[in-house]
Formats: sequence, structure tokens, C-alpha cells
Amino acid sequence: MNRRMISLFLIVVMLLLVSCNSTTNNNAAAVENEMNNTKNEVLESEEKETEEVEEVIEKENLDNPKLPATLTYIGRATMRIEFADDTVLYIDPYAGTDSDYEEPADLVLVTHQHGDHNQVQKVTLKEEGQVIMCPTDIVEGDTIEMNGIEITAVAAYNKNHARAKCCGFIIQVGEMVLYHSGDTSYIPEMEALADYNIDFAFVTMDGVWNMGHVEAKLVAETINAELIMPIHTDGDTEWNLSIAEAFDVENKVIVLPGETLEIK
Repeated sequence: MNRRMISLFLIVVMLLLVSCNSTTNNNAAAVENEMNNTKNEVLESEEKETEEVEEVIEKENLDNPKLPATLTYIGRATMRIEFADDTVLYIDPYAGTDSDYEEPADLVLVTHQHGDHNQVQKVTLKEEGQVIMCPTDIVEGDTIEMNGIEITAVAAYNKNHARAKCCGFIIQVGEMVLYHSGDTSYIPEMEALADYNIDFAFVTMDGVWNMGHVEAKLVAETINAELIMPIHTDGDTEWNLSIAEAFDVENKVIVLPGETLEIK
């Protein structure tokens, strides 16, 4: 092979090497571009999922326009609950003064017909407001729904309160569950209340007409509510702080007459 042929051979080899190197670079660039595209697609997918989660949370909040709510404890077994959509609910009107009943009611619940629970004349009803009394309008086992609030009458009784004439109330507002015991002692039917997943329970414990604070602790352990508020803590007066303080449970919340509790 002469020198000219050798030169031509070397030139061809160099061209082939350059071509291979160019192809390799192009392939590397293509791989890098593909990786970048995949990364961008993953980021876009994650952002979309985050937006969808936020939208679901927002929708869930909108599904319960009644919350948050404010509960005002008036005294005895009496309370007023004001919901975010301006629905106003009273339970067992009796305690307090006229100023405690200034808010017109959409709904008034009465657990039984003893005079320290049924003073409905104190409440001004809205145009379509209603009073639901046990046992005349509702009895144990009944469920009614009004203004987006589901009310179930549950058992409440002891030697001073006939079962056929008294009720407790399970009050459901969306996923929020409240329990007002009415006048009662610990009763076996309370075991079923744990199935309601109660958020706030309001339990009578005067030790005269109803159970005392020791028996109320058994109720707390049975119904398994998130928070329990002592009510009707005296046999004669509207409120007895010493009884509420003696109620020995970790999830107790004491609300004095005139004070409020936020429900959300």
C-alpha cells in the first residue's frame, strides 16, 4: 500500500470516528431530553394531585356550612347553640335571664316535662321555628331532621324520671355529633351510644335527681366521647362548680354559665 492509499485510509477512519462520536452525543442529548420531559411530567402530575386534594378539602368544608358553631351554656341543663349558617338551637330552656334568650330560635329541644327543663315561653321562635318536646313530639327511638340537623331521641331514666316520659338527644350536624343526656342515671342503653362517635357530650350529674359525678365517670367510660361537659351539677341551683371539678375524667371540659364553647 503506497503513501497515498494510507492517507486515504486514515482519513476514512477519522471520519468514521467523528460520525460515531456525533451519534453518541446525539443519543446522550436525546436521553437527557427524555429524562427532563419525564421529570416535568412527574412534577406536573404531583401539582395536579395537590390541587385535587385541596379542592376535595374545600368541598368537604363546604359540605358542612353549619360549622363552626358556638355553644353558650346558660345553666342547669340549658344551652344555646348558634351555627355558622345562623341556625339557632336551644336545649331545655329554663336557666338564665331574658338576655340569654334574645336570639330567636329555629329549633327548641326539650328532654322532658319537668319545670326546670321546659320553659319554652322564654324563647322567641323564628317564623318557621319549631319546638320538639319529649314525649309529646318525639320519643325514644325516633329520629327527625330539621334545618340540616338530625335529632335522635335516646333512652334517659332513673327513679326520678320515667323512661316513657324522658329522652336524651343525639344531635348530628354532618360529621359532628353532640349528646345531651337529659335527666338520667347510668343505664345499660348507653353502651350503644359509643357507636355514634360522639364529639361533645353534655351529662347531668347533680347527685340528687340524677347520677352523681362518680356514676357520671362510668357514663364517660361507656360512651367514649371526645369531650364531656358537666351540666345540671346541683339538685337545687343552676350550677355547682365543686361537683364539676370532682368529675374525674381526663376529657372533661368545664364551661361556666354564661361562657361559650366552640364546636368545630
